Amino acid sequence: MGRNALDHQLGQPYTHAVPLRDDFPEEVKRIVAARVGNQCSNPDCRALTSGPQIDPTKALNVGVAAHITAAAPGGPRYDPSLTPEERRHPDNAIWLCQNCAKLVDNDPARFTVDLLRKWKAEAEKGASEQIGKTAGAVPRTGAERLPLHIDRPQPLTRTPLSRLLRPYNAFIDLMGREPELESLATFCDHPGALRWKVLTGAGGVGKTRLALEVAMPREQTGWDSGFLDAESLKQWIGHNRFADWRPPTDTLVVIDYAASKLEELKHLLERCAQWAQDHTGPERLRLLLLERQADPDNGWLQALLSFGEGGLRDQVRDSMEPVQEIRAPGREAPDELMEVILRATFEGWARLPGDPPPPLPKLDGQELRELRRRTEGRPLFLQMAALRACAENDTSKLTQWGQEELLEDAVGRERDYLKRECGGDSTRVTLVERGVALLTFTGPMAREDPR
Repeated sequence: MGRNALDHQLGQPYTHAVPLRDDFPEEVKRIVAARVGNQCSNPDCRALTSGPQIDPTKALNVGVAAHITAAAPGGPRYDPSLTPEERRHPDNAIWLCQNCAKLVDNDPARFTVDLLRKWKAEAEKGASEQIGKTAGAVPRTGAERLPLHIDRPQPLTRTPLSRLLRPYNAFIDLMGREPELESLATFCDHPGALRWKVLTGAGGVGKTRLALEVAMPREQTGWDSGFLDAESLKQWIGHNRFADWRPPTDTLVVIDYAASKLEELKHLLERCAQWAQDHTGPERLRLLLLERQADPDNGWLQALLSFGEGGLRDQVRDSMEPVQEIRAPGREAPDELMEVILRATFEGWARLPGDPPPPLPKLDGQELRELRRRTEGRPLFLQMAALRACAENDTSKLTQWGQEELLEDAVGRERDYLKRECGGDSTRVTLVERGVALLTFTGPMAREDPR
């Protein structure tokens, strides 16, 4: 939590021997809290940090004046170029609730100096707009961050194998995607207020992983960036302030399985177009839609482009970039890249607890051609083949497994995993399998959903 947080809570100096720190004076803490109306500066939190105790002569505080750059060497985001006075200055302080203060210090790579400064500026601006106004008189600007998320890597074991292949776990590095990453960086950095595009590609080619690799660094530099799931999209579209919504900062929204969200996307793009027509500030809004197929002259994308009337429809069309098809990586040297992916997967397996993998054989030209034919060079299927060979400690069929066979094997392993987790109870196994099947067809559903 930091010594400054303990001082603030206890109301007295924390005297345990610690390295010299440039802690905030009490006056700085008071000023920083007041400048944001005693609310947490995290835009996804905004918790009130002060209120009454039972004792009518006392008040409760759960806020922390956290250092944007650390108070001492070794701390999160420490900047050795600052003087002690600069570290203790209100400019280096951000007011957070205790939970968010711990969060930002435990993950400094995610919660960067630029991001915290942006939070601080937005919170102070919001508080300034509310001074002296009743709740009903506060302008409903609709400048809110979206409920975006980026799943984080989880601790990995060798079972179930499918967990290793989830895009957010990044079991191996992204390979052979430099042209796509450069294209998407240009898309994000376009000076226009609103830009959107569709990424297409066959299953297993790596669309979601690619989108993650674009979204994560944007988030780390202060963008509101991440994936918007089906339920959050529906709730957002149905919110009573949706018609007034505008992005408070540069924003990248990634929406997977776009065709299944056609009706929501129509209203989303219409609102984005309305915002873009009136927008004069520096904020940029980017929408990245993922789907296996998309044709501007047919199907779901044609319906999306045909929605609306007049200037708004023209705005939607004009802000769209050409559909970008994602194919198997390594177009100039596909066989070489396939071998690199196989090797990286074997090395990833070796890093997990358990027996080492079998030696990866040297594949000749004919074997590589057969592997490419069966997997189409898609990273997902190459990793599935490598993981199956590792799990079975047998590489003799590495180039012989086709996509259908690999998927059947994956399903079989998932069912075996469920049986073990359910203790062999066949009734529980059946219920879980049916639940998985239902979610596969319907997508996630809220507990209160009448369906």
